[in-house]
Order: sequence, then structure tokens, then C-alpha cells
Amino acid sequence: MSDDRKLANILETYFSDANLLWDKVLQSKINNDPDGFVSFNSLQTLSRFKKLNATAQDIKHAAVNHSLSKLKLDTSGESIGRIKPFVLNKKEEQDDWSIYVEGLQKPYHTEQAIKELFGSLIGHVSFVRIPKNTQGCSGFYGFCFVEFDDRDNVNKAVRLLNRFNTSALCSEDQSNIVKTNEKKGENNVEDGDKNSNENVIEQANKLSLRVMSKSDWNKLKEEYLEVQAARAAYTRDQWSKYYASLPNTAEEIPGPEPQQQKKKKGEELPETMEYTKGIIVYVGNIHPKSSKTVISKLLEKSGLLVPYIGRKKGLDYCHARLSSPEDAQQLVKYFENHPVIQENHTDDTGKAASTADMFKVNLRIISGKEEEFYWQDDIAGSKKLFT
Repeated sequence: MSDDRKLANILETYFSDANLLWDKVLQSKINNDPDGFVSFNSLQTLSRFKKLNATAQDIKHAAVNHSLSKLKLDTSGESIGRIKPFVLNKKEEQDDWSIYVEGLQKPYHTEQAIKELFGSLIGHVSFVRIPKNTQGCSGFYGFCFVEFDDRDNVNKAVRLLNRFNTSALCSEDQSNIVKTNEKKGENNVEDGDKNSNENVIEQANKLSLRVMSKSDWNKLKEEYLEVQAARAAYTRDQWSKYYASLPNTAEEIPGPEPQQQKKKKGEELPETMEYTKGIIVYVGNIHPKSSKTVISKLLEKSGLLVPYIGRKKGLDYCHARLSSPEDAQQLVKYFENHPVIQENHTDDTGKAASTADMFKVNLRIISGKEEEFYWQDDIAGSKKLFT
């Protein structure tokens, strides 16, 4: 190894996450500058550089030739700092350096195992976060966030490991990826071990993961929140219509959330209706642009006839009306045992998913007040089927 390369390795090691966790001297030097830069004159006083009698110019020359993918010079060119911000005692990943991973199974269910897996396949991993569930309980549910030291490894991980919403790579496609990566000099290195891209692709096919950048995950999250807001607006509108139809009820219901209002004692629905209980199935996580025909075909994969789909355009859910409670239970049971994801608005077959997949089509039989209000909102349909 040349002296130049050796100096660059020492410099990168000094600025690495692993070193900065305990190196109070370099932490102090970084914190003394508002932008986190340290001068080469200051760096040459560090012990490992002093042992090699390296001057400030020697360190700068090595940095310019080898380290500017991880480090950056200030405007004067006399100081250097990290491209990736250093966060002490971090609790969440940095978006631009991170990926979202879904579909992991044992033995890759701990932070250390996940770190070692992606370190061997892609490159050094600096942080892994396994989110808690909606109740705030810790546990592994098949998905996590992985942060790399090198920002380029984000795209590399998505390109080589993602197996969601893409056709299986044929051998020719795999060969092309390998050749492209070799031209770019992308050798998968972790602690001195090298894995060819052929082996990475082979293991990726076995793992069958959904992998996306944290930035893309954030976009999907925003889209989901927009759909959720549209659903909430629709629900508020339906409750407003319901309360407006009640006798002796003001036209406007006070308070921001009409659905939180309680019926007065003795208050009944405006119409007395008879209906078969337990035949309405809520279907969630469908594509907002899917037609009723597409949804019917998707549900009828269960072997059951679905006579009616209640659907509002632009929402990611609908209601399926079955012929009997037994059919409704059988439909829900089928999709519990055969979970699928609807990949696009024309997908009437679905792609196989894991039971832990947060994007899988989910079904449940509605009951109680929810069922009562469904029929109240669909009087025309109920009269047509049950009178």
C-alpha cells in the first residue's frame, strides 16, 4: 500500500462513526468549527499521523486523491470534514444514507444480524433501527431501516436487493448488472471479505426483500397520509349527513369531530331496517384507482362469489357484500392464509406477501354500530337486495 493510500485510510478512520464515538479529542476539534471542519495543521498533531511524520500537506494530498467520496474540503481547501453529519447517541437514521427493508425473517431479526447481512452484501452499515409497533412495543415485525456510511450504497442496495414490484432477473440481466458494477469498481467489501455481485444477486433472490431508499419511503408515507386524510374527510361527511337526518338535531353538529358525538338516550335510526348481519367485509390497502371489477376478481381468487362491491373513488378501501356470514368468514380466512399485495390499479390477482407485510390487502367483517351505519348509508342497496 502506498504512503498516500495509508494516510487516506488513517484520515477516514479518524472521521468514521466508530472512532468518533469515543475519540473526544477529534470530537472537540469538530465541535470547535460551526461547519464541522478540522484544519490539516490540526490533524497532523494526532498520534497516528505523528508516528508517520506526516505533514499537513501530506494529509491534504492523500485526502484529495482518495477520500473525497466520504470527506469534503472547506472553501479554503485547508480544512476537511465529513460529508455525512455525525450524530452522537443517535436514535434515528439519516434519510439520505438509509434504506427501508421489508420481508426479513429469522435469523435476520436482530440489529446485529441485519447489520452483518447488509455489511457483507453492500457495504459498511453504521446504524440499524427496528421500529416499535403502533402500541409502542418492541419486537421484530419483518421491516427495519438500515443506514450506510457511504451514500452511494443506498442506490446500490436498492438495485441489487429489491425484489418487490419487479420481474425476476434472468441470467442475462444478472450478468449485465455484474458487468456494469465491475466497470464502476463496485466490489462488495466488508472487513476485508469480498463478495461478487453474482453471489449478492443469488442471495437477494433467496431473501426476496422489498428495499427502497428512505427518501422514497418518505414519499410513500406522504401519499398514505393524503389518502388517510381523504378517508377521514369522507367519514366526517358521512357522520354529518347521519346526524343531520336525525329528528330534533341541529343542522350543524358542534365540535371538530362529529364522529365523537354520542347519540342521545332513546334516539333511534331514522328508519328501521332489517338486514343480514355479518355479510359485509371491509377491504383495506387496495389501490385508490382500482375499479370494482378489478377488486371483485381479486377477491374471487378465494373461490367465492362476491355479489356487490361498495366503492368510493380515490379511497384505499371498499366494502364487499357476501351472500352469507359463512361466505364472509371464508373470504377473510382465505386472505389471512394467502396474503397478497395489489401492485397497481389493474392488478386483479395480487402478489404473494408475508403475513407481516404492512401493505398487504387486509379484510375484516364489520359489526355493531359500524355495520348499522353501513346499511343506513346504503338504504337503496339494502332495499334492492332484501325487500
